[in-house]
Amino acid sequence: MTENLKTENMAKAIKQLPKPKTYGAATVTVLVGKLKYTFEKLNDEWYFAF
Repeated sequence: MTENLKTENMAKAIKQLPKPKTYGAATVTVLVGKLKYTFEKLNDEWYFAF
C-alpha cells in the first residue's frame, strides 16, 4: 500500500470517529474498506492504537 493511500485511509478513519467527550467507551475501532483502525481515548482525545 502506498504512503498516499495509507494517509487517505487514516484521514477517512479520523473523520468517522465520534466526539470523545460524548462517547462513553475508551476504545473504538473504525472500518475503512477492509482495514480496521483502533483508537484509544485519553484525556478526551482520540489516539491511534498500534
